[in-house]
Amino acid sequence: MSGENAIQKEIAKLTEHWQSFTDGDQAILHWLIASSNVALANTFIKIKEQFDADNGDWFIQLTGEFRDMQSFAGDLAEELVELMKEGLEEADGDNPLNDWQQPDLAASQSGFQALFHSAESILNLFGNNIELLTLVITPTVVKKPQEYTQWWQYACKVRRDYPKHWNSKLKFLVLDSAEKPFLSATFAQNSDVAVSQTPPLDFNGAARAVAEQANDGSDTGQFRLHLLDMNNAIGEQDKKKLEKSSESAIAIAEKNQWLDMWTTALMTRGGGWLSFKVFDQAVKDYRQAQLVAGQGIEKQTPGCEKLLLQALLFEGTAYFMANYLEHAARVYQGAAKKAEELKDTWICLEAWRMASLSMERNKQNDIAWQYANQAFAVGREMKPEEREQSTLAFVGQAMLRISPNGQVKSEVKNAFDRMLGEEWLQQVEAATT
Repeated sequence: MSGENAIQKEIAKLTEHWQSFTDGDQAILHWLIASSNVALANTFIKIKEQFDADNGDWFIQLTGEFRDMQSFAGDLAEELVELMKEGLEEADGDNPLNDWQQPDLAASQSGFQALFHSAESILNLFGNNIELLTLVITPTVVKKPQEYTQWWQYACKVRRDYPKHWNSKLKFLVLDSAEKPFLSATFAQNSDVAVSQTPPLDFNGAARAVAEQANDGSDTGQFRLHLLDMNNAIGEQDKKKLEKSSESAIAIAEKNQWLDMWTTALMTRGGGWLSFKVFDQAVKDYRQAQLVAGQGIEKQTPGCEKLLLQALLFEGTAYFMANYLEHAARVYQGAAKKAEELKDTWICLEAWRMASLSMERNKQNDIAWQYANQAFAVGREMKPEEREQSTLAFVGQAMLRISPNGQVKSEVKNAFDRMLGEEWLQQVEAATT
């Protein structure tokens, strides 16, 4: 089977599952997708975002963050209107379509009503040309996970109680993790209005078919195949396959002196040993990766600075997972100092945070406090948007745990409130429950 056909076959599986859903009356489709197959689901969504005039099917993906249950439907409505405006302006240049009646969301009595009004305005614009409008709801951030499940429970109730308000042409699609399903119980209780599916996808097999097709027998082509096999071996928890494919990949990279690829192969294998809990082998690979990345930095090979920092961080993680906590703290401290030298604030903060956590686990709270303060100092220098993407909130949570007294604890809480907003602690606690 050719590579292209392999991918098409996987996409066809999703199309079949989608069609079986649309043959029924339910309005919400819940897809359980394994992490290795997320790329396939995203490809399917991208294809469906191009309006298909043949069957009148159109997807619009909404990715705004979930703040809370009360505001989410209204936030989705606003995002949908903005996307529509942008799309029409792009389509028509300086003369946007006058046919679209932009809904007045302020006049809506609820968030769901606003969402229905915005969807209705799109369905009216396309008229009989559109059979189904599907909102793919994939928030980039879920700040209150428990409320997110409640929102979907409420969405099911709205569909059941107000069928006249929910246009029969409007569908919702939500993706969930097949490994750790989050919404399965919610939709199992609402099977009259929602369908859960687990499409039998195999992205790894399709990706290998693509790589085989692209393999021209060169070292580059062979290396790609071996690296793909390494990743698949880790996913399949196959040690022998990992050993065999990694030896081949590393040999090719070393022969060609591809210092970045050599480092990547060592780190990939190290990640495999971590997942197999073979910690001494992981440490060995991460140390070797640091040496090779160091050579890459000397020869100005792009990407080797970042790879060196990641190898340092993961060496610390191997010691941490093996419960060699003093070793872990020392390595994390070295990673933090190297990251500071290379001006990588994200890894610098994370390394100090993990050094602190290592010492906290080791019952050495005085040293843990010192390291946490180093992480706090790095976070304080970050831009607000960088802080939100970093692990700074976990630093704050740790500092509250190990604060020497009540006054300091209060000062810590106030400082983090100013940096991350007053709900930061509630959000981080929800994320760790």
